[in-house]
Amino acid sequence: MENLRELSREKGVGDALLLHIGARLEEARNSNLELKDIKESEKQLEEDDGSKNSEISKNKPQHKWLGSKIKSHEEA
Repeated sequence: MENLRELSREKGVGDALLLHIGARLEEARNSNLELKDIKESEKQLEEDDGSKNSEISKNKPQHKWLGSKIKSHEEA
């Protein structure tokens, strides 16, 4: 921003343009930070989904066993 400020003074560009450029740079920076947060959230969701799928796969045999026990008791 300092280099930009010096350049604007040399070229005779007004402070309004400099403020506009600064605002756009800040907007771009905030958008970049928001995008990084979104990517991190997606990564966390994918990890959570993988662990849940693993947990489901691990519990399927027990679920099947319990299902057969319930069916056996119902028939009895």
